[in-house]
Amino acid sequence: MTIHHFGEGNSLLNQFISEIRDANIQKDAMRFRRNIGRIGEILSYEMSKSLNYQSKVVQTPFGTKEMSLLNDKWYYVPFYVPNFPYTREC
Repeated sequence: MTIHHFGEGNSLLNQFISEIRDANIQKDAMRFRRNIGRIGEILSYEMSKSLNYQSKVVQTPFGTKEMSLLNDKWYYVPFYVPNFPYTREC
């Protein structure tokens, strides 16, 4: 298992985490919830880098393009966090 410590390097993630920790910003519930969502999006993107991909040719209106697409099936599982009643599903 590989452990990634995003706080050690420069990352946009650090900005959102600092806003969540900031006592003044915590008072703004909507901004706090949005930052939680942003953190989830960044972590999902970082996790996608470790998935298995394979090259496939995709037909476009302008021709063909070889692209790396997911090799394995994946599932999107939305979940509800009771403390955040306005959580949206993407």
